[in-house]
Amino acid sequence: MGMLVLSELENGEDYESIVSRNLAEIESLKKEIKKGVLPKVFSIPSQSALAPKDEKDFELLVEMLDLKNAPYSFIEKVTEKMLTYPAKYLAVKRVFASLLREVVVAHLSRDRRLDRLLFKSLMLVVSRSSPLFSQTIAMPLLCAPEPESGGRLSSSGVQILARVIMKARTNRDYMQVFVEDLLKVEPSPSLSTMLMSVFIKKLRFGGELLAKCRAYIVESCRERGTYLAWNNMVLAFVRAYAGAVDAEDILRFYESVRDRKEIEQEIIEEIRKARKAE
Repeated sequence: MGMLVLSELENGEDYESIVSRNLAEIESLKKEIKKGVLPKVFSIPSQSALAPKDEKDFELLVEMLDLKNAPYSFIEKVTEKMLTYPAKYLAVKRVFASLLREVVVAHLSRDRRLDRLLFKSLMLVVSRSSPLFSQTIAMPLLCAPEPESGGRLSSSGVQILARVIMKARTNRDYMQVFVEDLLKVEPSPSLSTMLMSVFIKKLRFGGELLAKCRAYIVESCRERGTYLAWNNMVLAFVRAYAGAVDAEDILRFYESVRDRKEIEQEIIEEIRKARKAE
């Protein structure tokens, strides 16, 4: 049997043909998944004839197994397994990360709180592959045209993503790329919340990125004014980096604001405190 399986995997036969001869295994996999068990088909290497060889095979397997409706316990297990795949399986990881994104959006369309297993799955992605989280989960959700339509998240959903980032272990270099991606997005309350979730971690970013953040903040303040989520983000930025970047333009803007709110005064005081400490 083992030799037959290996022959099927190596003879170049298309995946649909292999699947058609192994429908019994498909049914067996579905039963395992319903129980929250991680089938061996997701292991590398796998002796299963249904083991996907590339992202197209994996997409077909995901569709056949109806993973969008799988138990969250299974989603967590397969997330952890996917993140152990070698670099050449990056396209497959993206397929699964997209699936995880859709499962999260579907859940949050029904419930304002994210199931703990989905939260843990997102934390695994952030901790072990921040670029995958940024490119396949966070940015598509921030940039999609409509909330809760399989696209971007509501404000409560964005708050949950922000908590994932704040709680997860993160790589500074990967988070730097994430911030650069965020700076390409039009300012909004959701964008502000995501930036704040990174700034609050006080990662040691380079001077060039901090200068870009400062310029982004100043330009938006002048053109769009301020609001609560924006001010929260700016406060997190100056608390973390006012001593590492010239924040005079930010200071001058907030000093010019009439009828300042308490948080706007706090931003001014943080910058002045950093200047005195120099």
